[in-house]
Amino acid sequence: MMSYNFVRKTSHQYSESRHQFYWAFLFIMTVLCLAIFVFEQQLEKELTTSIKSRLEDSSSTVTLQVQENISKYKNDLHFLYSTPPIAGLARAAANNGNDPLDNTTTAQWRKRLETIFVAFIQANSEFEQLRVISTQDAGQELIRVDRAAGGIVVKAINQLQNKSSRDYYQQSAQLSLGDMYLSAITLNREYGKLEFPYKPMLRLALPIFDENMQRFGFIIANVNTQILFNSLSELVQTPHSLILTDNEGYFLIHPDQRFNFSRDLAPSNRWDTTYQTNTENLGGLVSINATYDNNKKSEVLSRKIPLSGDTESGFITSHILLSHDDIAKIRLERRISTYVFFLGVSLFLLFMLVFFYRNLKRNQELAQARAVSSAIISGSKDAIISINNKGVVTSWNKAATNLFSFQREQVLGTDINTLKLLPNIDIQKVCTELRDSRKRYEIDIDFTPQSQTSCHLTVAFSAIINEHQQQCGTAIIIRDNTLEKEASNKIKQANNELEVKVAKRTAQLEKASQVKSAFISNISHEMRTPLNGIIGTLNLIKRESLSNQQRHYLAMTEVSVNNLNVLINDILDLSKIEAGKLDLDKKAFNPIKFFESLAGSMAVKAQEKNLEFILDIADVEFNSIVTDPHRYSQVLTNLINNAIKFTKTGYVKFSAYTRTIDTNTAVLTCTIKDSGSGIPDEHQSKLFNAFTQADSTIASQYGGTGLGLSICKQLANLLDGEISFESIEGLGSTFEFSIRLKINDVQKSPSNQRLSGKTFALFVKHPELESSMAKLINVYGGELSNIDIEDFELTKSMPFETLILEPGNPLLAKLDSYYENECSSSLPFKLVVLINPTEPPPQARFCSFTRLSKPVLISEFLLKLADERVAQDLSVQNQKRRDSDAQTHIDASVEGAKVLIVDDNEINAAVAKGTLTSLSLRFEVASNGRQAVDILANTDVNDPFHCVLMDCQMPVLNGYDAATEIRNGAAGEHHINIPIIAMTANAMLGERNKCLNAGMNDYITKPISADKLIMTTAKWISSVFPKQPNSKNKAPENQAQVTSEPEHSELITDERIHWNKEAALARLMNNEVLLNKVCKMFLDSSNEKITQLITVIKEQDYHGIATISHALKGTCGDVGATKLHQHFTELEVLAASKGNNLKDIQHKLIDIEKDYEVLLSILQRHTIARVS
Repeated sequence: MMSYNFVRKTSHQYSESRHQFYWAFLFIMTVLCLAIFVFEQQLEKELTTSIKSRLEDSSSTVTLQVQENISKYKNDLHFLYSTPPIAGLARAAANNGNDPLDNTTTAQWRKRLETIFVAFIQANSEFEQLRVISTQDAGQELIRVDRAAGGIVVKAINQLQNKSSRDYYQQSAQLSLGDMYLSAITLNREYGKLEFPYKPMLRLALPIFDENMQRFGFIIANVNTQILFNSLSELVQTPHSLILTDNEGYFLIHPDQRFNFSRDLAPSNRWDTTYQTNTENLGGLVSINATYDNNKKSEVLSRKIPLSGDTESGFITSHILLSHDDIAKIRLERRISTYVFFLGVSLFLLFMLVFFYRNLKRNQELAQARAVSSAIISGSKDAIISINNKGVVTSWNKAATNLFSFQREQVLGTDINTLKLLPNIDIQKVCTELRDSRKRYEIDIDFTPQSQTSCHLTVAFSAIINEHQQQCGTAIIIRDNTLEKEASNKIKQANNELEVKVAKRTAQLEKASQVKSAFISNISHEMRTPLNGIIGTLNLIKRESLSNQQRHYLAMTEVSVNNLNVLINDILDLSKIEAGKLDLDKKAFNPIKFFESLAGSMAVKAQEKNLEFILDIADVEFNSIVTDPHRYSQVLTNLINNAIKFTKTGYVKFSAYTRTIDTNTAVLTCTIKDSGSGIPDEHQSKLFNAFTQADSTIASQYGGTGLGLSICKQLANLLDGEISFESIEGLGSTFEFSIRLKINDVQKSPSNQRLSGKTFALFVKHPELESSMAKLINVYGGELSNIDIEDFELTKSMPFETLILEPGNPLLAKLDSYYENECSSSLPFKLVVLINPTEPPPQARFCSFTRLSKPVLISEFLLKLADERVAQDLSVQNQKRRDSDAQTHIDASVEGAKVLIVDDNEINAAVAKGTLTSLSLRFEVASNGRQAVDILANTDVNDPFHCVLMDCQMPVLNGYDAATEIRNGAAGEHHINIPIIAMTANAMLGERNKCLNAGMNDYITKPISADKLIMTTAKWISSVFPKQPNSKNKAPENQAQVTSEPEHSELITDERIHWNKEAALARLMNNEVLLNKVCKMFLDSSNEKITQLITVIKEQDYHGIATISHALKGTCGDVGATKLHQHFTELEVLAASKGNNLKDIQHKLIDIEKDYEVLLSILQRHTIARVS
């Protein structure tokens, strides 16, 4: 009943406080409205005063600026008047042209004064013209110096004019001694016409008298006041506007450019015709209407600015305007700032009011909560006792009475220690510790009440905190948990028994796993030791002369050895993963190039089984990611191998795409889809288990151990990825491998629209291949024609530019027949044929086409189909071998030496590497001088390089500077004296000395002779490499054994002029396989270089022309393109001369384009089939 009454009382108090809050809020709103009313009454008055003050300030500033500049102009003219030549001219004129003071002639005084005028105009940008005009000669100019566009000009005598008709002459000729003439400001005129661009001129004149006070003439200056006007306009800040008018009201400057200089340009526009004065005004200011701008109203302050003593005409007037629209904006800004202030004050007061109201409400709610809490405590089954900081009992509930047999009235106000409720606990000590730490304490004790059985109690001590965060007492909660304690003891006993059993079993399993891992690791390593011996022995046997049967047995052995090697590597990987010792080597790489390289190597197996291998990576948006490329490749290789292994007919498709999950994460997903046998549903759950296959027949039919997918699954987890799959038995499988990447570790590819504006027709059999290529074309900006192959009709105007076919398409034969029968030199579109390297080349005897290898790579597709050019006519030329190429015997073996090939041209590097294969060297390749220096610097001192083959013209760092850095120690002390051999296509006089001066040891010209390269390289390596016995008659491992007879003895004469195959083979030691590889690289890369050459010629970039010509010259020499080699040599000379020979360069480009197309046709006809 007491609690109920308390709640009613607190509710009544809460209602009263709410009414007080409403009255206070009403009072604040009333005060705010009153303040706004007072502000509005004062606003207009303050605004008028402020505007008037601002206009007066601007007007005073303008007046002061004008007067200061006019005074300067006057002082400058007085300065010129005071120079000796002025008086000298007057004396000389009065004495027949000879100054009696110092015998100076009139001509000499003229020359001196002209010099002074020129120097003065140079130093004073406002002065446009200085003249001396004679009154004795009736207005004839004696001296005139003008500022012109090209500088300062002194007018010759025959250029001087007579100004007697001009108004300024008539007024200046009447001036008394000491008087000065100031003209009105008008636009300058020459020969009676306004000069453009317009120049507002102020003319100042002073009369000149001789010693006898006879009038000689006057000095007159033309001052360009545009500089003054510009400075005045900058002085007047927005929203004010400045208007200047002359003494008759004509506009000099005006915010509207149409009214500028109205005296000369629009005489009808004057102040009194353009503006109307209103009777209404703002606080004494003049209010005007602009008649030309819909009677726009403004307030104006006008003030006369005197220029001379003539009060009637010697002044200009400044008008400072402020439109009513701008006044309204100022008024609005003041209102907003004031109202924001009022609002802030009101919000603050309201906040304070709400704060006090909520505080009062909180106190009332607290009181109500205390009443409710008291009721809950009274009815609790737990004994609850509260004491103050002195240990005096302040509350005691019914459960405490039942437990300790003390009535509430007996214990309230009593020291709890005197009651001895819990003999085993020092309650006062616990309360003291609780006051220091404010932590909750729980103590479990056994307690025996009077005349009752023993029980288990949990005693909890909690601090009672008041509203000031201070401890005002302690709450003691005592709970009887005898039953819970007994149940807990039983559970603990059972758990202890179970843990003992689990520990024993876990120890047994861990020991077995360690034994297994150790055994697998040891036995795998022990197996690899003899396996390495077997592989090495097989490689040695392959170098011997073997019969066909022996080679067959050797190939079978290699297959078994490779399978065993793969198995051992899988077992080692599995043991490392299980032991947690597999480390990842994460690095950045280009995923598109990575996928293309992987597809190029994996496609061979699929194509050997007559499967269609499809690469679909157009949706990969990143050109750089960071992960472990080796382990990433290991997973993909295994998945693709499985797809090829279990697919008998159909296709294997490898696709990849990227997507961004959030601001921190991206995902790269690879999908391997096949049309193989599929996996039965009952075997799919165990697919990723180690040493497990789908069924027992797989091992016997396909081989394998069942480790691959298990390793892939665990590698995927290590790469922060996952593998999933879907499979339908009889239809095929799709495996999906995704890895998560950090956004900071990826780089998005820039937008690439290299196929923009090109239209393609695509006729391929396989729908997956067609879909993949269509996506590739669309992603890179191309369009697909919807022409149907059944409706295909060959006309001169086709709806596409490129036609893509497969070799078996009957349309290819149709096009070949058309080409044979038509007289045109080419098809009306570009023909592209998709080539499978394992199949015979397409039979097309007459029409030419571009070959595109399967699988279709993005890089090859864009290289061959973007920015292609049309073939031109043919011409002939020849080329001689250079003197630096010769044959020399090798006296020492350099087997095992390390050689660094530095060349930005892949063809040149491949030629050098292939040519030197017979020396059994170790090679590394760098694409520029900077990369070469870094490779040398990072090489182990115990395994240094022994020779560097250095190209001279390279990007980033050229060969000369790279050699200099190496000699200066940038590549390490152990490489300072390394032999450096220059490989250059520049055979000009002085090139050898340039190379030697840069620190190189020797010099070889391109195209490189094989014998010369081998001789020179072996000579310099042997100078730093330990001498070894020479191995005679040792053929390189990868050199093809070919006959010296040319493949096509019937090659016609003009073809030999363009392509000297025999000479190229001679330079490559008759290695025709290497020649075909070099020609293929030339076909793939030369078109891009030719396109770059055309671009730099259009831009007249002579340095770029010389650089690209130099690179192409060396490439053409390597493949035996004698005619083009000569062209590029001549073009490099033309570009290096930097003379007026652009036409010669353009004519040479025409010859190059013609002969380049001829060479492409020859190389495609004679070499491309073999390369494929």
